[in-house]
Order: sequence, then structure tokens, then C-alpha cells
Amino acid sequence: MGAAEVEDYEARIQKKENASQGKDPEVARLRDVIQKHQTLIANLKRTKPKWEQSITEAEEALAKAVAEEQTATDVRMEASKAASDMGVRIDNLKAQSGSRLNAFGRRIDLVMREIDRAHWTAGKPIGPLGMHVSLTDHRYKDAFHSVLGQTLCLFAVLNDRDRSTMKDILIRCQRQ
Repeated sequence: MGAAEVEDYEARIQKKENASQGKDPEVARLRDVIQKHQTLIANLKRTKPKWEQSITEAEEALAKAVAEEQTATDVRMEASKAASDMGVRIDNLKAQSGSRLNAFGRRIDLVMREIDRAHWTAGKPIGPLGMHVSLTDHRYKDAFHSVLGQTLCLFAVLNDRDRSTMKDILIRCQRQ
């Protein structure tokens, strides 16, 4: 019941009281209705802050749950990417374990075939150089690899013409 209805009832009551001097049963009934509605309005006003607090708490809990869900999704995606990366690393290691040459790159087999086909003036290149090196103490493997690094993947030739031929082979193989 709105304020306009309450005013309408009060006006009707006043009119009837004036007409019957307060003894009309309709007037008494209307007063009871007004009293009940005023009590209901007071109760609603009293409980409104509690409901508003409950709504605020529910909204905060929802926001926290959404944030936790996003965090879980991010963690799940990171774990999936890490698992995928590990799978690639495992595949690479499996491929490398098949041949010592595989440790020197994906196209090394192609390079070796081209070396075998090419004409060399001073002899076939030696390499990759890492194929001709072995460590007796593997504790120094990381230091050895960090110092020599890419040098282990190089080829040795004996003259400029063979160097040019070797360079052409490496460029061709890199493009394929």
C-alpha cells in the first residue's frame, strides 16, 4: 500500500467520522487496515539494512568466487602449456636419442647427405665438430657446453673453395 492510498483511507475515515461521530464499523475496519500497513512498513524499514547487508555480502562472495575461478583457469592453462612443452621436449629427446647427429639440429641429416653428394677439392668437411669431442668427466658438461656452445655444431674445411661450398649447403638446408 502506498502513501497515496493511506491518505485516501484517512480522508475517507475523516469524512465518515464527521458524518457518524466515530461509530461507523467501516471506519474502524479502515483504521485497522491502516494500522496493519503501518506496522508492515515499519518492519520492512527495520529489516531493510539487514537485507542490504546480505546482498552486499553475497555480491562480495560472488566477486571472490569469480576471481578464484579465473585464477584456477589461469593455473590450468599454465599447467596445460607446461605439459605441452614437456611433451615437445620429450619428443625432441626421443628423436635425438636415435642418432648422435640429431643433437646438432633438425636438418643435420639433410646437411650430411648434401656433404656426401658435393664435390670437395681438399676433402670432405669434418663435422659437426661436436661429433669428434668426448668428455671424460661429465661434471664439466655444462661449463664445456656454455664455453663452446655453437662451435660444436660447426664444420671444418681445408680451403676457401670448400668453405664456400659448405656455406652454400648450410644455406640451402636451412631454407628447406
